[in-house]
Amino acid sequence: AILTRALERAEKSANESVPARYTARHTNRTLHLNGSGEASEEHLDVYRIRPVDGEAFYELLERDGRAATERDLREEAKRRQRFRDHFDSEADLAQETGHGLALTPAVLERYDFELAGRHPLLGWALEFRPKDAELPVRRRVDQVLNRIAGTLWIDTEDFGLTRAEFSLHEPVRIWAGLLGSLTRFEGRFEQVRLAPGHWLPSEMRLEMDGWAPFHSLRRRVELDWTGYEPVR
Repeated sequence: AILTRALERAEKSANESVPARYTARHTNRTLHLNGSGEASEEHLDVYRIRPVDGEAFYELLERDGRAATERDLREEAKRRQRFRDHFDSEADLAQETGHGLALTPAVLERYDFELAGRHPLLGWALEFRPKDAELPVRRRVDQVLNRIAGTLWIDTEDFGLTRAEFSLHEPVRIWAGLLGSLTRFEGRFEQVRLAPGHWLPSEMRLEMDGWAPFHSLRRRVELDWTGYEPVR
């Protein structure tokens, strides 16, 4: 019953284009880590979120401390178009491009859930784990989604997602290991309520460890959404 109400809340937010009702600032910091866990390379992108055609559009402003160039903007447009061509919905696109975590039936049907308690601030705690049945793999990201477990917290008043914590419970081999593997992947995602029923991302933290041909995948990703203002 809690999941049903949470899905209804998420779908209502999407149908009413709630994210496009606000402007905000979004930062995406990626740290490449060495064998000691220290940052050997850092990249920082800064975006302005604004409504475009009823959708929340992430407009690139800065890349690594400098204003975005025409080339940066062209590359960003191509990257987003590739994702749009690859994913079935805007919810899939949002999750893959780091624009939040969306509750959808396609995501939730992968897992078994168990009510684990109630937090006075975060709401109901729902532990989840992958179903025992063979789960579909239609996209590369499905290989990760099919092997993570964790906890969702759902607000007790209006059933918005307040927090999610998740981690990989077994290594993932990408294309039978030919394209690399992921041995560790864990993260935390949080949302903030801006108005009744209006839940939007506030931060996401991801850590991963693995390898791909010719380079390591040991990284830390820090995503932040700040300065929300309603569109006048």
